[in-house]
Amino acid sequence: MTRPPFIASERRSRRTAGAESVADALRADIAIVGFGYAGLASLLHLVRVGERQRVVVVAHDTSGLGLAYGTSEAEHLLNVPAERMGAVAGDPENFASWLVTAAAANAAAVIGARLPGPLDYPRALYGSYLASLHDHIEVQAQEREISIAWLSADAEDLDRGANGWEITAGRRVIEADACVLAIGNERRRVFGDLEHPALHPGAWTPATAEPLGAEQPVALSGSGLTAVDSIVSLRSAGYRGEILALSRSGRFPAAHRPGVEALALDSADVDAIHTLEDVLVYFREQDRAGHDWRAAIDGLRPHTQQIWKRLSPADQKAAIARWSSVWSVRRHRMAVEVAERINR
Repeated sequence: MTRPPFIASERRSRRTAGAESVADALRADIAIVGFGYAGLASLLHLVRVGERQRVVVVAHDTSGLGLAYGTSEAEHLLNVPAERMGAVAGDPENFASWLVTAAAANAAAVIGARLPGPLDYPRALYGSYLASLHDHIEVQAQEREISIAWLSADAEDLDRGANGWEITAGRRVIEADACVLAIGNERRRVFGDLEHPALHPGAWTPATAEPLGAEQPVALSGSGLTAVDSIVSLRSAGYRGEILALSRSGRFPAAHRPGVEALALDSADVDAIHTLEDVLVYFREQDRAGHDWRAAIDGLRPHTQQIWKRLSPADQKAAIARWSSVWSVRRHRMAVEVAERINR
């Protein structure tokens, strides 16, 4: 049976309790530092393609859910169609296939969510899917004679060693031939060291989990998808006061549009983009051709890293200074149901 995120934490406590067993064996073929979604996906593919190797995972939380999929609120929705959310390389419909299983139905019942359509499924349900992959990884690792050691610690330093890399974690050093850094997004302290009972540094804290007095206004620093989650949580908890969202762009994320498919770009289309102006020309051409801007952005998505590396440093700086907020608003979009709630 697939475990929802809050049940997966029971498995996590058992792993970390046994982490001391790696004290006398900190030599690894591969070390993974951090274990949210990126760490889990890395381990998944290592196990799929490798055999007879030793992997050490350095992380306090080894659920593989990370910040994005650790939420238990059924109203925190993902914003990408299920058919594109498979965590297995080469199988983008892996998650959609899981959604029709009995395990998915059981997980949805525990979370209190209905089984969703193509866009509006809960992130907690996706977390249950990841938990099922986590279980499969451990079974497959045993079959392939891959040893996975879990070290509950903070990685503090990374250095070149005589035979690869040396990761310092507390009083221990892990020697690894290769190292995967899956450390996630840094939590920024927007207000420095300022502390106050009414100041909450994250979206998933008591401020958004408990109803507030109707007369108490709430200010959100930022207006992206995390701010949207905060608004949904506040309203769901019964808060009906004023919410003020502050950000550089002053805009919420745009919304998905059902039925819009990503443009299929061939290699010649991608190879023609070398400068920031080329990128802008691409969007203008797709607009003149009558394509929805969402289709144009999604068509570029698989190639953005390749194109970014081609841009000159001057173009990269200009892209960040002039276009980063525009890109973020359109690239990281709200699920349709969430957008309707925000608009109301």
